[in-house]
Amino acid sequence: MHGAHQGLGEGPGLGRRSGPVAVQGCRTDRDTLCRACRAFLSGTCASTNNGASIYIEAKKKPDSYQTEKGTPLWQDTFLTRIPKGPAGQFIYPTPFTHMVMGYSKNQKAAKDVLRWASSKPIFGQWFTSQQGFCTGPTKDWEKDPVWEVDPVLLPFKDVGRIATRYAGHAGPSGRAAAETVTKYVITDMYAKAIQGMAPEESVKWAHDELVKIYV
Repeated sequence: MHGAHQGLGEGPGLGRRSGPVAVQGCRTDRDTLCRACRAFLSGTCASTNNGASIYIEAKKKPDSYQTEKGTPLWQDTFLTRIPKGPAGQFIYPTPFTHMVMGYSKNQKAAKDVLRWASSKPIFGQWFTSQQGFCTGPTKDWEKDPVWEVDPVLLPFKDVGRIATRYAGHAGPSGRAAAETVTKYVITDMYAKAIQGMAPEESVKWAHDELVKIYV
C-alpha cells in the first residue's frame, strides 16, 4: 500500500496503487463522507484508514471520481489490512447491540422484530447490501456469496477473527470507554502530534482528557 494510515479505524485501510502520497489527519464527521473520504476522492491523499465506504462511493460514481489520467478511481484503489506490529495484528471493530428497554410496553413485539431481523434470510439480505462492509457475527458468514462478487473487498471476509479489542481494552467496555471513543481523544492525541505539538505534550493532553472522563 502507498501512503500512510491515519487515526484509529474500524477495518482494513484503503490506498491507491498510484498517485500522490500525503498524510491526511482525519476525524469522522457526521455528514455523508468524512474529511478523509473527501480527501481521498479528491486526490489530496493516497491512503487512509477507513472501511470500504470510499471505494464503494467511487465505484458508484465512476464519472465523478477519476484519477489524474482520467480513468475511474475505483479501478486504482485497493483495500488492505493495517500492518502487524510487535504484538500482532489488530483491528478496532464497531459492534452493534440491539436491546429492548425494560420499560417498553411492547416487549414481545420488539423481541419478535429483533428475532426476525436477525434471522439468516433477512440478515442475509442486509449483509449482501453492505457489499462486504459488514463483518458477519459468526464464521459461517465467511462462506457467503458476497465475497465472490468483488475481490477488492476480501480483506473484510474474516476480519472478525482479529477484531477482538473493543473500546476500553484491556479494561471494561463501558460508558467511559464509549465516551473516549466518541470524543476522539486518542485520535486527536495523534493528530496534535502530527500537527506539530510535542509528543510528550499531546500524550499529557490525552491523559488529562481521560482523567476527566474516568475519574
